[in-house]
Amino acid sequence: RMTGCNVDANGDGKKEHYASKWGAYVMAPLTHMLSVNKHNKVVKSTTAKDLIMEKGRVTGVKAVMDNGTAVIAHARKGVIIASGGYAANVEKVIQTNRYWPAKYLSYNTGTTNRSSLLGEGLAMAENIGADVCGVGGTQLLPLAFSADGLIAKGSIETAVFISPETGKRFVDECAERDVLSLAAFKNGVKYKGVKGTFFCIRGDVKTDEAGLDAISKDIPGKEWTRKGKELASLFKEMGLETDAKVVLETIREYDMAGIEHRQPKDVRKQHPVGLIGVAKQNADGSYDKSTYDIENATLRIRLLAPSLHHTMGGLRIDTSRRVLDKKGNAIPGLYAAGEVTGGIFGGNRLGGNALTEVMVSGRIAAKAVGN
Repeated sequence: RMTGCNVDANGDGKKEHYASKWGAYVMAPLTHMLSVNKHNKVVKSTTAKDLIMEKGRVTGVKAVMDNGTAVIAHARKGVIIASGGYAANVEKVIQTNRYWPAKYLSYNTGTTNRSSLLGEGLAMAENIGADVCGVGGTQLLPLAFSADGLIAKGSIETAVFISPETGKRFVDECAERDVLSLAAFKNGVKYKGVKGTFFCIRGDVKTDEAGLDAISKDIPGKEWTRKGKELASLFKEMGLETDAKVVLETIREYDMAGIEHRQPKDVRKQHPVGLIGVAKQNADGSYDKSTYDIENATLRIRLLAPSLHHTMGGLRIDTSRRVLDKKGNAIPGLYAAGEVTGGIFGGNRLGGNALTEVMVSGRIAAKAVGN
């Protein structure tokens, strides 16, 4: 993890400060690419429109800058498409969906992706005859805010998922993403048009491994900080009929299981960490059951819902990342890397594997173009 550096990333004498994931995922690779070869260049605020085909070979890309200036990039050896998936294109996801029961997806389903990930790179390749595979499988991230679909940071080991309808836990919070998302659709509610909305409740953690700040104030429509005894008024404020007494009893049972070193009743938990309520700890780290309190404990309450996160399908490729046509032949001069390709993860993806795919597939594609 990068904590902060000053780098002249653009070679213009202006140093850019970067930190954390942005530095590791974006600035560090960018800085390296620009430093290894003085001819390397990044064209910003520019949208690729079409691939250039000459005598059956891809020889470049046509693009347009935000100010309307036309750009043509010529490629002597090849073009690598690394434009990402199409999880921000809800219409395309719904039209191609073959993985999720149709009743669960809607045009109000959010996305964790930035708005530019519409599948345009995929379409550019299809326009010149590229084949696709796996289109129809989309991973949903259950840890996203119901209000806007954006990722909600935080550890699932330190939280409980509660159904607004029953007031009870409905799934092992440490389960796989598809299991969590399906459970949210089945046990959550439709809240302000968003299906599968549920409560994520955690205790008064100051910080966790995801870097959550100390609890201080509400985030309108997304996150609230309340005492346990204030849940009833909060649910009424939200317009929900959730029984606060049932929620508190559910959390109490969950915490008692942790204190007594057993599994919670009804719904198990693989890797629980800490309590949602509060209790004094003994010198050996165990909790003093007699001091347990949930009514006066400070809680962080979030409204989450499954959000479109990663598209499994994309361009059909060979082991050298060459893009294939519908007859299985490589399209000369065209390669692809990352989420724009299909056939890698099947219908679902384990969290974190996409980063490995990006680095490995990009290197394979670059070496193949150079050969």
